[in-house]
Amino acid sequence: MKFSFFMMPLHQPSESPSLAFKRDIGFIHQADALGYDEFSIWVDSHMNFEQKSASIKLFIDKVLPAFR
Repeated sequence: MKFSFFMMPLHQPSESPSLAFKRDIGFIHQADALGYDEFSIWVDSHMNFEQKSASIKLFIDKVLPAFR
């Protein structure tokens, strides 16, 4: 059986972005360890162009290397 994982990270404005980011990556690692086959992470909703560009750059620089 195949399993997929959808995550829409919601963080409180008072929460440390760094800690929230590390926690989100931890959730993805846990899902991977549990055998999930597919991941869908929603990271750029309700952002302007500059924010989306920064979000995508952060994803490429920090998230992708965590899974190599």
